[in-house]
Amino acid sequence: MSNMPYMTIGVPVYQGEAFIEETLRSIQDQTHRNIEVIISLDGPQPASEQRCQPFLKDSRFRIVVQPERLGWVGNINWLMAQAETPYWYCNAQDDLVDRCYVETLLWHTQQMPAAAVVF
Repeated sequence: MSNMPYMTIGVPVYQGEAFIEETLRSIQDQTHRNIEVIISLDGPQPASEQRCQPFLKDSRFRIVVQPERLGWVGNINWLMAQAETPYWYCNAQDDLVDRCYVETLLWHTQQMPAAAVVF
């Protein structure tokens, strides 16, 4: 599946320090490697930001600290607007995904090109 399309994964974070490391690790460990991950902290959050920092060593990951709260919908809308790839999905700050999750999503998009949403 190395020729599968590129995907952006948006991770909205609000007071997510308890779970964010495990969540980001599950994204980092995906079998489909051709991804970009945008972490959007919904307002300054030093504890969450600190836990995200080690993942920034991976060039596929970047973090943005919103200067003030956007709220859940605003943060997700902001993340979606950043995607410049054919595919995008939102990964909640406390959701763990199977190692083959992205690969499986992309496989289904190839099997059903008319689908508007796959999950």
